[in-house]
Amino acid sequence: MYRQWYERKIKLDDGYQVSIICKQLVSYGEDEKLFECALITPDDYVDDDSVTGYLDFHQVAEYINKAKEKHNEIHRTNVS
Repeated sequence: MYRQWYERKIKLDDGYQVSIICKQLVSYGEDEKLFECALITPDDYVDDDSVTGYLDFHQVAEYINKAKEKHNEIHRTNVS
């Protein structure tokens, strides 16, 4: 059976990235066609505490918005 998968990264101002995946045998929720999100550090490591699976489209958008608020605000605070 052919299975589709999805993988994207969104860069944040402070060097972190939001990883969004839906991959067979890799992501939490793929079997239900749901997504997994995680933060990737500037050194390209997964922040294990940030991994969140079984997310629908709305929950992925919320995850991205929260990460942008936190990491973009940290960057603005450190630059000032």
